Amino acid sequence: MKSKFLSLIASAALVLSAITLPAKAVDVGGFNVGVSAGVIGNKSQFTTNGSETEGGGDSEVTKAEESESHAFPSWFGEIGVKTGLLGINIGYENVPFDANLGAKTRTDVNDAKDTNDDGAYKAEAEVSDYHVYYIEPQIWLNDNLAIYGKFGRNDVTVKSMENIAQGENSSTYGDASVDGDVIGAGIRFKSDLGFLIKIEYQEIDYETVTLTSTTGNANTIKGDIDQVSGRIAIGWQF
Repeated sequence: MKSKFLSLIASAALVLSAITLPAKAVDVGGFNVGVSAGVIGNKSQFTTNGSETEGGGDSEVTKAEESESHAFPSWFGEIGVKTGLLGINIGYENVPFDANLGAKTRTDVNDAKDTNDDGAYKAEAEVSDYHVYYIEPQIWLNDNLAIYGKFGRNDVTVKSMENIAQGENSSTYGDASVDGDVIGAGIRFKSDLGFLIKIEYQEIDYETVTLTSTTGNANTIKGDIDQVSGRIAIGWQF
């Protein structure tokens, strides 16, 4: 038992020794090449401008704007090159789980123009397979602090989970893969030991989503989604 205890102490000492060593990039032909990874805390505002067009009857168009705030984690990995005061990182970000974007319900009552479609309509959506591919051009103010811009591309799968089953206006929508343009800017701090902090503002402008119902009146919905985020990342840079 004593020998096992001493082995555990020795192992812990080796780990502590390793993480207190300065983390340095590899020099390749005058360029510093390194990698970094960590987790991100996201606080995002999603704004959706959408419309629904009836596929039958009077082709009524219903429009709405919805804004919701969500907090969620993600993880990232990067490879970077630096020379002098200039650098650039190529990175990948992923949200490793599905997320519900909330639900909204409306109640329709027949009028002279409507078909048999009065009742409660519930729209609900879930997102999955959230990926971001990006580059970050950097200007290093000193050995530890940099400012950077961010440009990239996002793709995500939107899963519809509606309860829209009212008479002739019943509708069932499928899923869609949606891409978006990513821009942002931030501050990057790296300690001499390799501890990394990033504070960032980011916007994603998604392409318009168009889905056509496979049942009922074959209604068509369109949505234009914008995402604005404040983000804090912590990790390790080698």
